[in-house]
Amino acid sequence: MSRLIDGKWLHLGLYGADEKVRAEPFEAIESNLGEWWEGVEEDDDESSKDT
Repeated sequence: MSRLIDGKWLHLGLYGADEKVRAEPFEAIESNLGEWWEGVEEDDDESSKDT
């Protein structure tokens, strides 16, 4: 999660699919990140390797 401040990105945190967060600008709502990415497969890093 990041926030843009004065034209620069400030790193606020890194969260996994099984975590719940209260992200700006919706801090009042707890979001289950796994629901946002349901059905999306994780990258196994094999596609980024040169062959």
